[in-house]
Amino acid sequence: MHKFHFKDFDYLVVQPSPDHVIIGGSVYVEGDTIKAAGDAAEVEKQIKDNDDVKVIDGKGKLLMPGLVDAHAHIGDWCSQICYNSLNFDMIEEVDQILDIYFWPAWAWYTAEAAYDFTLFGLAHMLKHGTTCSSNNYLWAGPTIRALSDSGARGINHANLLTIIQRKDGKNGEEQLARIEETISEYHEPDGRVQVGVGPDTPWNVQSDILVKGMELAERHDLQYGIHIAEGFAEMEECEKLWAGKGGYMKHLLDLGLLTPRTLVWHGIAFNHEQIDILAERDVAVVHCPMRCPEFRYNTHLAYMLHKGMRVGLGTDHAPHNIFRSMYGCRLLQDATQREYHLENPWTPLELATQGGARALRLEDQIGTLDIGKKADLITYDISRESSFFPHTEATVIMGLIMQGPSGTTQDVMVDGKLLRQNGEFTELDEDDLWERTSRRINEFKDYYYDGLKQGKQMVVRNHPDYAGI
Repeated sequence: MHKFHFKDFDYLVVQPSPDHVIIGGSVYVEGDTIKAAGDAAEVEKQIKDNDDVKVIDGKGKLLMPGLVDAHAHIGDWCSQICYNSLNFDMIEEVDQILDIYFWPAWAWYTAEAAYDFTLFGLAHMLKHGTTCSSNNYLWAGPTIRALSDSGARGINHANLLTIIQRKDGKNGEEQLARIEETISEYHEPDGRVQVGVGPDTPWNVQSDILVKGMELAERHDLQYGIHIAEGFAEMEECEKLWAGKGGYMKHLLDLGLLTPRTLVWHGIAFNHEQIDILAERDVAVVHCPMRCPEFRYNTHLAYMLHKGMRVGLGTDHAPHNIFRSMYGCRLLQDATQREYHLENPWTPLELATQGGARALRLEDQIGTLDIGKKADLITYDISRESSFFPHTEATVIMGLIMQGPSGTTQDVMVDGKLLRQNGEFTELDEDDLWERTSRRINEFKDYYYDGLKQGKQMVVRNHPDYAGI
């Protein structure tokens, strides 16, 4: 059994608030579990007779819980090429964004490309402090294999999408079959690598596939993630589409999609009445603040928290750096004049740790450095971190939220295994990852720009948006 002593750190963040920051703190890990955490001298007493303990020196460093990115499309780097193809001011709603930026890439991805891009994305996240993620992406098998190979923790919410044809399944039935295979091969109940079901939206996935996806999730006790209320046009169109069934929310309720296993991504356009419906059914939500400016609106986050909802924080699209989402969350909430406000200035850090863990049903395992939790932790060199100056418990916490560390992680541990040490990966070959993903991005770039130039059809549609089928 591996034993690690993270010894005498300048700052130890046990939980995400100034009251739980220890100056001169240590953590002791046995196997995959935190066995002691707190004042360095006290931890030293508890482990002094232990043999074969590897020491990680904390001089000049910050030690904190690994961050949780509760919504990301980790392997979707090709869409960044499409972003540069059109003036974003022309785009007003999510269906337009998908048509122009995402579907050409999603129709192109091969299994090999999906694996490489996902592994590259996970490496990027580990460098920037994220140790656990929820990934909604295509090619269920290759992407969860990338998660397994990376050493990171996560739930791969395998994407279901019937509106277009993809190489991993031309229709929902084929995609469901792939997800079933992936569950059998990779899913670890309560483990580091988990599978979830992740239909795209209620308006671009056939209703029978939405229901079958939920049945699959219930059969295997998986989480069910779905994009809802990402923009106002979506809400208006869906209200009209299902007006005869009592409206959008009634339609979702009738399909059985709003349950405690449901994880709603975004929720930007939910009003208080709709949030009440979600809260009553213990539906979790992931707030992705960097998406809000694109739709010129801000999520009713404070009201969701007031109602006791499980809320996590997400990056949504690449590049995935949850520190940017923390900053965006704080900035947008402070700038929005509403009846409800965030109770604490450090709420964004809570959402990126404990909140994300609760939203993903992992609160018993991760989110803090309390004794008995899984050893998912990160360290940063703050010896010359002027963004946090002057160094105090409060300035360190607020510096993490408002600035983020200047550098990348020094040490990263997930499930008791060191994935990064002294600023370098212990197993992942970053140079090889760069070479492979650069080659694949150039392949897509040539394909995409040639398609635009030649006017080629890059996407085959099965049905239109908002078809109500």
